[in-house]
Amino acid sequence: MPTKDEVYDAADRMRANAERVSVRSVQKALLKGGSYRSIGEHLAAWKAERCYQHTLENAGLPEPLQRQLAVLGKVLWEQAMQEATRQFAADRARVEAIRAGEEQLRDEGLALADVAESRIAAAEKRAEQLACELAVAREQIKGLRRKRKVVDASGPGAAAIRRDERKSSGEIWDEVMVQTHAWMERMNNAGRGDGNFQPAELLAAIPKDLLEKATSRGEILDAATLSSRMATRAKHRKFFVREVATGSFALLPGYHHVGNR
Repeated sequence: MPTKDEVYDAADRMRANAERVSVRSVQKALLKGGSYRSIGEHLAAWKAERCYQHTLENAGLPEPLQRQLAVLGKVLWEQAMQEATRQFAADRARVEAIRAGEEQLRDEGLALADVAESRIAAAEKRAEQLACELAVAREQIKGLRRKRKVVDASGPGAAAIRRDERKSSGEIWDEVMVQTHAWMERMNNAGRGDGNFQPAELLAAIPKDLLEKATSRGEILDAATLSSRMATRAKHRKFFVREVATGSFALLPGYHHVGNR
């Protein structure tokens, strides 16, 4: 590995002989040679100290002028590097701005996609709900048509048919009241809510098979009808008490529905 003095001496000799001073030429001039890295570090310092410019020296210009031109070249180079650095920083800032804009657009796109997916899911859920409601409505229409035939029945036995229909209807609504009362008891025992329930909430708690049975028999089983039927029981102090201001229902204290509907 050549020393600094060895590199400097070789470079000075080559410069004095008007030879081009470079890493390769200095490497050949050294007795033991050396790597480009070890020579290059010392040669760069030599060129800076000696204001070496091979092109200017070969032009035959006076040495003072060469030194001035070398200094000027160094200043111009530094200015060019500063301008390049400034331009690089500006370009980098523009790239960052573009990247930030693209990320914002991507985030907005993802947000819109989330909204769209949420709306699609809600629409699909609503479509399923409407399909169920349509199926219930069709069954209810069948039940109403059957009930209409019973009501319009005439001739021998018509009165008995209508009496049986009223009995069947009453039994269905009795079962609805029993199931509703039992569900409210379970909710109270579990400590859910304040003991007051809205008709829509109670309607949703009625077993599916009972709903289907009532619908097939032509019974109108919606929140309004359920509220009316429960209000009638409450009026006769059965099953429930009704909060007039809110339209909600609670259990009638001490009431037991077994054998007493």
